[in-house]
Amino acid sequence: MKPGNKTVKAGLRGILRAYAKDHGCGQQAALRDLLTDLRHLADELGLDFPGAADGAYEGYLEERAGRADEKTKKAGESR
Repeated sequence: MKPGNKTVKAGLRGILRAYAKDHGCGQQAALRDLLTDLRHLADELGLDFPGAADGAYEGYLEERAGRADEKTKKAGESR
């Protein structure tokens, strides 16, 4: 997910909160359960969940590094 994709992030946040409320659990437990359900769905659809998870983590690190680079650049410009 691109760091600026606020619509998707807001939707996911809503799903997480709704799941936690509906199942009487905390958000961490809800996250685990939702990831478990996604893994089951991937199996049903013949998709590579571990590969997608690995790729998602790599993308997350790249996006996070990009934000850190932007903050460093902006801090240098304000000097």
